[in-house]
Amino acid sequence: MVIFRNSHVALGLTNAYGDTQDLYVETLDPDHPDRYLEGSQSILFDVIEESLRIKDKKAPGGFREQKFKVRLTRRGPIVSGVFKGLETDKVLSLRWSLVEDMGPQMGFDKLLQAESVADIRDGLKHVNFLMLNFTFADTAGNIGWQVSGRLPIRAKGDGTIPHLVTGSQDNWNGWVPFDAMPQRYNPQRGWVGTCNHKTVTGDYPYYYSTHFSPSYRYRRLMQLLDSQAPKTVDDHWRYQRDTLNLMAQTIAPLMSRVLLDHDDTRPMGEILAQWGYRDDPDSSADPIPDPLPEFRPTGI
Repeated sequence: MVIFRNSHVALGLTNAYGDTQDLYVETLDPDHPDRYLEGSQSILFDVIEESLRIKDKKAPGGFREQKFKVRLTRRGPIVSGVFKGLETDKVLSLRWSLVEDMGPQMGFDKLLQAESVADIRDGLKHVNFLMLNFTFADTAGNIGWQVSGRLPIRAKGDGTIPHLVTGSQDNWNGWVPFDAMPQRYNPQRGWVGTCNHKTVTGDYPYYYSTHFSPSYRYRRLMQLLDSQAPKTVDDHWRYQRDTLNLMAQTIAPLMSRVLLDHDDTRPMGEILAQWGYRDDPDSSADPIPDPLPEFRPTGI
């Protein structure tokens, strides 16, 4: 639904990997098991009851129902305590920004009816429940890239490890403004694209994430699109099916040298040494192209 085109615009996406979840270490009230502590303040858990329908051949109709209760702190649900033998006075709660901002609009209706890049950007202001890299273009020749979702601003740390709750002060101090989310419009280089890679630069003023996909697919995209020659529809069709693996270009020669050093792995080393670094499923070792495409980084 969110990868589409109409008569005016076209839109695609990849995962943006923005870090929107944090774990919190909560302390149970030793005198009241239905409460948790924020410093010296004892707070009653909010409790909701859920029901699971579990497949069971022995149950009538092939399913049985199992009810359970979910305890909620002011940060989110308790997600620990699943495994037995790990009893402690500490529990882990999970805070996830995207479930805290489910507004009355989803934004998809505005995207589907968009007639320009500006319309798409206006619709993305309401797509707050997931973080994605949206890339788009309109028939007037405008192009853009915008990250959707809500990214929390943290007072301390980056969410890599659980945050210890010691008082009532919240570690999240609001949200990164929409206009400050990673984005680009009509860049001078003439194209936009994402491959699940790290899209923010070192001077980005907010913590974004510690996890991204490897950059080799984006580096290949740069090779294909950075030339100044106009790109045809046929060019883009071919780029979508490009199989050259730049990560293999770096790693395969090292692996083949190791394999060639041992009699029992030499045949594999010989195949790998002749591989042209293309991920073609019907070939084990396409010849290495001559000359091999050169990578020249130009920035995101």
